[in-house]
Amino acid sequence: MTNTVLKRDDTEVFPHVVILKASAGSGKTHTLTKRYVQFVLSSEIPENRLRNILAVTFSNNAAKEMRQRIVLWLKEICLNYNSRVTEIKKIINLPEEEIKRRSCLLIDEILNHYSDFQVKTIDSFMASVFKASVLDLGYEPDFEILLNGDDIMEYAFEVFLRSVREGTHHGAMVSDIVRIIMENRSEDSRFLWDPSRTILEEIKKIYKKISKTKSVQIVYGNTNDAEKIKGKIKDAALKLDELIEGSELSRSGNSSFGEILKSVQMGNFADIINRGLKNPPIKKPAKKSSESELVLYDEAVSVWRGLTSLIGQFAEIFSRTYFIPFIRAYEAFAATLQHAKKQKGKVFIEDISRRLSLYIDGDIVPDVYFRLGETIYHYLIDEFQDTSPIQWKNLYPLIENSLSQGGSLFAVGDTKQAIYGFRDADYSIMKSFESEDVENRPFLSAEHRVTELSVNFRSQQPILDFNEEIFKHILPQNETYNFAAQLSGLSDYTQTAKNIASNGFVRVDTVSALTDSDETSETEPVKQKLYAILDDLKLRGYKYKDIAVLTMKNDDVVTISTWLNEKGIENQNDNSESVPFISYSSLDIRKTNAACEIVALLNFLDSPLDDLSFATFLSGRIFAAAAALNNQTITLDDIRTFLFNHRRENSPLYKCFQADYPELWNTFFEQLFNSAGYFPLYDLVTEIYRVFKVFDETQMSSEASLVKILEVIKTFEETGKNSLRDFVNFAAEGDGASQEWNIDVPKTEDAVSVMTVHKSKGLGFPVTIVILYAQKDRPFDYILEGDTDVSLLKLNKKILAAISHYDDNSPLNSLYEKEKTKELVNKLNALYVSLTRAKNELYVILATNGGKYPFELFPEGDTEAGRRVLYSDASEDTSTDVMPILHTLRPPYHFGVNLTPINIGEKQRGDFIHRVLSFVDYISDDFKNTLNRIVEMVNLEYGNLYNVKETTESLLRFLQHDDIKPYFIHAKERVLKKEQEYTTATGVTLRMDRVVIDNDSVCVIDYKTGRAHDEMGYVSQIKDYLRILREFYPNKNCTGLIAYTDMQGSSLIK
Repeated sequence: MTNTVLKRDDTEVFPHVVILKASAGSGKTHTLTKRYVQFVLSSEIPENRLRNILAVTFSNNAAKEMRQRIVLWLKEICLNYNSRVTEIKKIINLPEEEIKRRSCLLIDEILNHYSDFQVKTIDSFMASVFKASVLDLGYEPDFEILLNGDDIMEYAFEVFLRSVREGTHHGAMVSDIVRIIMENRSEDSRFLWDPSRTILEEIKKIYKKISKTKSVQIVYGNTNDAEKIKGKIKDAALKLDELIEGSELSRSGNSSFGEILKSVQMGNFADIINRGLKNPPIKKPAKKSSESELVLYDEAVSVWRGLTSLIGQFAEIFSRTYFIPFIRAYEAFAATLQHAKKQKGKVFIEDISRRLSLYIDGDIVPDVYFRLGETIYHYLIDEFQDTSPIQWKNLYPLIENSLSQGGSLFAVGDTKQAIYGFRDADYSIMKSFESEDVENRPFLSAEHRVTELSVNFRSQQPILDFNEEIFKHILPQNETYNFAAQLSGLSDYTQTAKNIASNGFVRVDTVSALTDSDETSETEPVKQKLYAILDDLKLRGYKYKDIAVLTMKNDDVVTISTWLNEKGIENQNDNSESVPFISYSSLDIRKTNAACEIVALLNFLDSPLDDLSFATFLSGRIFAAAAALNNQTITLDDIRTFLFNHRRENSPLYKCFQADYPELWNTFFEQLFNSAGYFPLYDLVTEIYRVFKVFDETQMSSEASLVKILEVIKTFEETGKNSLRDFVNFAAEGDGASQEWNIDVPKTEDAVSVMTVHKSKGLGFPVTIVILYAQKDRPFDYILEGDTDVSLLKLNKKILAAISHYDDNSPLNSLYEKEKTKELVNKLNALYVSLTRAKNELYVILATNGGKYPFELFPEGDTEAGRRVLYSDASEDTSTDVMPILHTLRPPYHFGVNLTPINIGEKQRGDFIHRVLSFVDYISDDFKNTLNRIVEMVNLEYGNLYNVKETTESLLRFLQHDDIKPYFIHAKERVLKKEQEYTTATGVTLRMDRVVIDNDSVCVIDYKTGRAHDEMGYVSQIKDYLRILREFYPNKNCTGLIAYTDMQGSSLIK
């Protein structure tokens, strides 16, 4: 893969800004990696140390991939891979040997100073800046960043509610808030069973929304205006009704006035906004009607128009005031939340960007770099189109400062792939750099250039032609989508295939997406079409891992995963088997059966009265398999019968199980039940694994999930928590905590990848199957008005239709259209991403289930282009032999020593003597002075607690003892190990005081101070040591020596 967008290092002019436009498959990550490697190897680039260069991505996976690519490039250059060396030589003004030498040195530097290797996500970088400035921002240095702050918010809200009592300020405020919320709700949803829950959920959304904006404060109107308009609406409605009643005018059945009048009389003003306001409430009189009747009609229509204008005015006020009660609650609750976060030492991930946006400006930037420890001179940004306004606000002054000191900005992106608008990403930031109006471009003082990667290295020509047909021909002719397509560049881009004469295939099928109510799921057309495509691909040589199935929603990923799992079951007659797959929407191990069962058992052990958790575990596979392995067969029917028979017992379920199945209880649960609360969490779970033999071959399909549970527990305990209750609560947390529970996807697994389009971004597959259902416009939670001072508005089509009767040119119309256009851009871009992942073959299944989008953007009828061919992947097989993990099926190790109470001072002295002897190698001619110096040094560590002279003389007598001295004399080929740890094959680790290894023998010496407290225990301990040593030195004679330092004697153990 080659391109010419990078200049030679000796021709670059600093400072400069480079914007690289890169369509799908054009090699943007390759170019970004190449730029980084060029900079760190060059002798021409100023300030190019690792710490002076920052590469920013927008996901952990992308950062990980880029780090791997950079190190791989350097490794290949160092090892003289000709293609890589040739490629990098074109842009670096150095001799080839020097380039290779520098690459080798850089690999060592990266490994030795990995923290200087700054390739990270933008959130990670902002967290670094936040931590460096934490004292200025008013936080304690040892805070913890939370990806999901729901628990803290709920805790703080509970604290806040304690101050909400009748007769208090907060009590009156909350009562008023609840009243307004109920008034603003429609009649069928007006009653709030739990107002606090409704308020809290809205506060959470408002908090996250505001945290992503550059706003300084929230502003809102006065609800008193709404009350005034309500009174006018009521007067006008009653007047109109009296006018109609007092006349001979006929009421119109097509008018909504009747419902409006009813809602007004009942005080349900929120309902009148949703009524149609087009048709007047009376029928127009015939031309030959009396003049008085015509006058009354005109008067009634005039009153009706006045009423609709008032309703439109109310709709605008309603839009601006709908969220006021929630905002007031948010503001009242904010201080309590802030106190709770500081009290618990937590910071929400959303807080970081917002607090920094109020902190970072041009003047403070040098201080920020000072606290970071180094100035960043060169910025490389991946997926630039996914930058949000608040992220850019924080980055801008840092980049501006770097450019002012001769640095650079290299930003890569594709506005056609901007699909994260729901996270407030704004592709227009990248667009501003591409503007032909030079005066409006950012960073005017730096050299500025915009370049483009126009060659597609991923897809075959028929796939590119198909996409051009959709996005360059069909899309521009559609008035609904044309403007949005122009904004992101979808209808105007240039791209050619690397090999124009290459093969490739595209097929589009339109099928009916029947639901279960229309037809049974076994014959659902979408599913059957998917099966047919997979069968054909397998027959033509594709492996499952070559195939990806993409869809727009997570729910559809779950459905498709179910179909693949069911394939073999439904097609038993033709020897089909289920399709192996990896679902990228269910990488959270808590969704696996094995993890659910383990967590259920932990819940039961923590709370034995939790019958549901106990029943869940009994009904699972782990218990059934363990019972079968132990020849204690109990069927699922037996369990179900037991649960049914005891469903109404007063005693806990586990007591009934004890009585009915005492042998099973004693075998599997007794020890765990008694250990819970005493064993550390990690030890308890490993004991569960041992007892239920979860790593037996019959249960190995769950091995990855079970190992991941142990990894999660290890990380959990590192935070200082070890409570079983805390862990089961942690396991019950929602999707916000899923990152810790996600398992890595094995790249070598021969399985179909099933994922959403958003997860597929940046990936490519030999075959892509895209399943598209009709998409409806989603309502907007909030529409923001303003920049520094921001208002939260509630807007939808019905509210705007009502407002139009008051103001045809309301500014709210343009705000709504702007949000709608953003949504259209996201939808079109997501479609583009889905259709550009395929390398060789692209299949599109249009599952028509009502609606027009996206079906109207595809050619009519079933179409295909290119040709199917037999597939032969010439690339190296990446499959690997799976090595089994060693699992120790034995109880926790218990030392042979029977510990008895010992005086603290005596124990400390024993540690002191052990520490002294750990520095002694062999007895030499001037050993007394050497020993004296050792004792002095160690005594200093212990605060000069001991008499140096007495200790030296005592140890000298001990070491000169006939039984001890032979092991402290230097001998030929003797190997000495002090304080050495030995680990057995079963994972047991023991530390030995002194091990003397000769040609044919090994002796382990264990020092004992004071008198012999437990000689039998000492012997048992030495025997444990000998068992381990005999595993390591099977051909040597192993003995043990208990050496009494104060009693000047020893005991030999064989």
